[in-house]
Amino acid sequence: MVRMIAAAGLSLLMGVGAVHASVLSDGSFEAGTPNPSWTEFSANFGTPLCTIANCGTGNGSGPRTGDWWAWFGGVQSAPEASSLSQTVVLPTGSATLRFYFETPALSANPSDFIEARMNGTTVWSETAATATSGLGYSLVSVDISAYADGGSHTLSFFAETTGNGVSNFFIDDVSIETAAVPLPPAALLLGGALLGGLGLARRRPRPRSDHRAAENRA
Repeated sequence: MVRMIAAAGLSLLMGVGAVHASVLSDGSFEAGTPNPSWTEFSANFGTPLCTIANCGTGNGSGPRTGDWWAWFGGVQSAPEASSLSQTVVLPTGSATLRFYFETPALSANPSDFIEARMNGTTVWSETAATATSGLGYSLVSVDISAYADGGSHTLSFFAETTGNGVSNFFIDDVSIETAAVPLPPAALLLGGALLGGLGLARRRPRPRSDHRAAENRA
């Protein structure tokens, strides 16, 4: 019983401020298409997921890591709409969405855009008029702690381009990192006290049974 109580104290302390691995599955899209983790859509191509062999590079880097990446836009003569989405459970605490973004070609048309959304609400966006065209991925970090409530939430990337000039929006290596809520001082004291109890219990010698010894001499 003492060990069980002390173990609870250890769990309390280990959870304080702990940063967890990404709650997203296949953030680098290496499972390809059809992807078991992501819901895919593209009006012209069926999916935004690409390899260089299937799509070329659009004058960009292609994948940042591995063989696959997400290419939004890429159509010059027709409108394009495309999306990727995944539903995840965000533990209570803080959460940060991170991904790498590249824009090798931009039409300069503000109607060409890409967004990251949580439950349909835009949490990050760029347009062909505001983004900087060029080679090389840049890290994007977005605080989504408002959604870290222990429930299920849907992350989606959505883009639309008009076809009046080419806009290429690349995304790769997506993650959502979460951290537990810091415990109040009273809980920390309780955890420390329980661990202290474990130390005392382990040092306390177990009394021997004289009756057992007598029985063994028969």
